[in-house]
Amino acid sequence: MKVSLLARSLTAVLLIALMTSCTVTPPAPPTVAPSEVPPTVAPSEVPPTTAPSAETVEIKLMHQFTEGSKAQPLLVEYTEKYMQANPNIKVTWDWAGWEQYDQKMQAKIVAGDPPDAVWNSSPLMAVYAREGLLQPIDNALKEQNFEDDAVWADTFLPGLLQQAYVQDASTGPGYYAVPTDMHISGILYDKDMLARMNLQAPQTWADVLNLAEKFKAAGISPFAQDGGYTPYNFRVFMYLAIRIGGETAFYDTALHKEGFTWKDNPDWLKAAQEFQNLTTKYFQPGFLGSQWPAAQTEWANGKAAMMIIPTWLPSEMLGTNVDNMNIGIVRFPAYAGGKGDQTATELKFNGFGVLKQSRHPKETLDFLKYLSSRQVQEVSAAEAVTPSPIVGVALPAQLSDVKGMLADNPKMIPMQNGIESDAPEWMANVAEPLIGQLADGTLTPEKFIAELQAQSDAFYTK
Repeated sequence: MKVSLLARSLTAVLLIALMTSCTVTPPAPPTVAPSEVPPTVAPSEVPPTTAPSAETVEIKLMHQFTEGSKAQPLLVEYTEKYMQANPNIKVTWDWAGWEQYDQKMQAKIVAGDPPDAVWNSSPLMAVYAREGLLQPIDNALKEQNFEDDAVWADTFLPGLLQQAYVQDASTGPGYYAVPTDMHISGILYDKDMLARMNLQAPQTWADVLNLAEKFKAAGISPFAQDGGYTPYNFRVFMYLAIRIGGETAFYDTALHKEGFTWKDNPDWLKAAQEFQNLTTKYFQPGFLGSQWPAAQTEWANGKAAMMIIPTWLPSEMLGTNVDNMNIGIVRFPAYAGGKGDQTATELKFNGFGVLKQSRHPKETLDFLKYLSSRQVQEVSAAEAVTPSPIVGVALPAQLSDVKGMLADNPKMIPMQNGIESDAPEWMANVAEPLIGQLADGTLTPEKFIAELQAQSDAFYTK
């Protein structure tokens, strides 16, 4: 069985853990409320994690950051601290960037110089595990954490760590990644802009359309979207589809399961109609050609009101107007009469997977324990504005609204409703190109559904 939607019971545990801040002492749940502002004090000295040795062990890690990018210097700083405390360990980073990341990784493997660990999102970690690139880390998760005060696995938010479990990995079921940050998606907006216009954040789809009209009348683009990055367009369609037709039905239809079709379900046509109405009326002109981070910059400069995006936006825009922005975030609004769980919200992590071909898996995992330690995570959350996957680490101040999003125990779902990990080729080669044509009006909603059915049939027949 493929990894599917997270259980609601896990969401309850996630909510409790994220809304508290205390020392982790499993199995008792944390009970102390966090402060609004994350701690920013400098971490204590890094204790050695390996016994002194005359032989230097080199750990190689591959990351999608580029050298000098927003949060990359923080990783360099903490790597230096770790190596000072462990002089027999040399950590070498390959700042590979986003472009052709997988091809670069494969080239290193073929050349006989594989990295020990690679960084990516939880959906793609699942893909790597199924392709046989990663080794399970279950035994390491049963060990003590970096601080030596809890089992390592127990320090992660439980609903999040579950996304690192891959049932159908090529080497068998297990955990295949170490989360180092996490993200929740919703509608981000500038609270001060709404206050100046005496407007309230949207809670329903009708609210969204009403707000959009008011912004448009004021000469402000209601939504900014970097549509050149096509998964962003899929996200908007996906949210409308799961609100209207349901998460399970959408997932099963996308995976071409028996009895589920695009053409015979009027919910998908309704989602297509709502999506096209939104994109053609309320997204900035030419958004499909907008390349990241152009639209985010427009939003940061006050030329657009809202963005449908996960909480990684502030960290991607460090050093811009976003640093001083009073950011609000609400989950994707409810759709009246919809069949889906109207609270369903995407949750994901970014982190590291240890390659099967790692020359130093133990030392690599020791370093990853350090990166997931509270002393590193507290500073990372505060300075990089990135929510932490570790129990007891407070949310970044700019993203404090996430607590409100979780207050009524919403249903947490994987990114893109699990489709990014379970049907990535269908998503990239069938759905996203057609959604682009729907977004700009090239295809009518009816033609879009017909094409989506025909191309899905052809894709899965192959």
